[in-house]
Amino acid sequence: MQPELQQHMRDVIAGGPALLDENMFVGSRAAKLRALRAHANTISHVRFVAMEDSFPMLRERMGDELFHAAARIHLEDPAIRALTLRLIGRGFSARLEDPVLADLADAEWAMLQSYGAAEAPAIELATLRGLDAETLVGARVALHPAAIIMTLREPAAFSWPGMPDSEAPHLLITRPAAERRLVQVSDGVAALVERAQRTVTMGELFEIDAEGVTTLVHLGALRPQLELI
Repeated sequence: MQPELQQHMRDVIAGGPALLDENMFVGSRAAKLRALRAHANTISHVRFVAMEDSFPMLRERMGDELFHAAARIHLEDPAIRALTLRLIGRGFSARLEDPVLADLADAEWAMLQSYGAAEAPAIELATLRGLDAETLVGARVALHPAAIIMTLREPAAFSWPGMPDSEAPHLLITRPAAERRLVQVSDGVAALVERAQRTVTMGELFEIDAEGVTTLVHLGALRPQLELI
């Protein structure tokens, strides 16, 4: 299908049959509108499936009826409908009134973003143990592209399979060697993540929170600048 025809169909579906250009399709007006309705229903179904695939745990926690009601409101936003299916869940958590559910939505969305992030080697503790002190302190590192941190609305109520209960205010998602991990972390670790958004030396990170650096390395949240490590 030609791009201009695809765009016209999207415009008609979004703006209503008054926008239909009779010259772009063959057949009666009624037949054209029936075809567009069928197309719109297919697109709507695909969007709902994409929402379900993006937030399976949230859907289970909320139940189908409440989840689909919230998803319907989300998908009524023209800006959301303009997104690709891969991004269709963006901003969904902001539409949820329950902060615990909103935290779960953010966590599932962050997991998807982490999974789709660029590949990069993660620094391992064994590598650091093999460096002398001067080289270690001067080694330049940065945040791994798959590492994502979010601030929880209700830290003590956050629940994820296999995660221990915690009141730490932030959730760190990492993906070293394709293994996704979620851990609640402190303000100190969050400060390290913020600093590591730009290239930094290990010595600078140790000065901020030495114990937190060990946590980040253990979780695979840092990548080396390969020319130095």
